[in-house]
Amino acid sequence: KGWASIFAHVTGFACIHCGDALLQMSIFEGRQLLTFIVPALMFLSCITLNAIAGSIRKLVLAGVSGVYERLSITDSDGESAQTSAEIRSWTQELWKENVIDAEHDAASIAVSFLIVQACRYSISGVMPTVRVEVEPSEKFACSYELFALAVVFAVLTSV
Repeated sequence: KGWASIFAHVTGFACIHCGDALLQMSIFEGRQLLTFIVPALMFLSCITLNAIAGSIRKLVLAGVSGVYERLSITDSDGESAQTSAEIRSWTQELWKENVIDAEHDAASIAVSFLIVQACRYSISGVMPTVRVEVEPSEKFACSYELFALAVVFAVLTSV
């Protein structure tokens, strides 16, 4: 589970970098509402890649089922405590659950960051970068609007 979380975050940060590269394109310059297309595109690409990964996962699970036929766990009396089918079912479900959680983590990290970047550009009029450097031209009043937006997002996620 730990490695899945680490790789999910690495994947999420790579998606953030990709989305930021898209946001920095000249097509978005001066078009604040158009920047909201990038998080939507990232979301759709994550859904597509997760569906492809799900298909590959099914093939892998079908291929490894033969490995479990030779495996059984015995208790202290030497009797079989679990059948190979129980072991296979448990490990496959655990693996599938961890992989799906990692896919969702990566997508949520990337999409949420890109939504915040698009909101920040819409509010301040200054295209932010991944490094989140505050431009001197950004007004302090933008901070209040961003805070209000954060409260709105917090309320939306608690529902």
